[in-house]
Amino acid sequence: MHRMAGQKGFTLIEVLIAIVVFGFSLMAIVPLLVTASGVTSQQSIKAEALMFAARQLDELKVLDKEELDNYIVAGGGNVYTSTSYLDSSIVKDKPNFYTLTWQIQRRNLGLNVDYYQLVSTISYTYKGKTYTRTLSTFWGY
Repeated sequence: MHRMAGQKGFTLIEVLIAIVVFGFSLMAIVPLLVTASGVTSQQSIKAEALMFAARQLDELKVLDKEELDNYIVAGGGNVYTSTSYLDSSIVKDKPNFYTLTWQIQRRNLGLNVDYYQLVSTISYTYKGKTYTRTLSTFWGY
């Protein structure tokens, strides 16, 4: 096609080639965006799970020695374990998304200090795979 003198603009062929190039570019970018959004969602869930586990440890750390011992006596010996189920603020369609298990165990380290091991374990299933995260610390009196 030849342009007449003084005509401005694009020919139909130029426009079609631009659309095809743009389409192929878009097809290359869209899968990357979908993957990135899935990774972001998974990381948000992991961060929320770790926040719940850390918060449980923090709640146990503020207990005094007598309260920790009361839990252990209630557990019937040297260890106390409790499990609760928590909802996610990210995955709204699945109630009780997280399973939080926490444990207090008296440890004898041979010192003149009473040590307790505080363990907080959280697990969840995301896209058919179960993830478990455990935080643990020793606390002495």
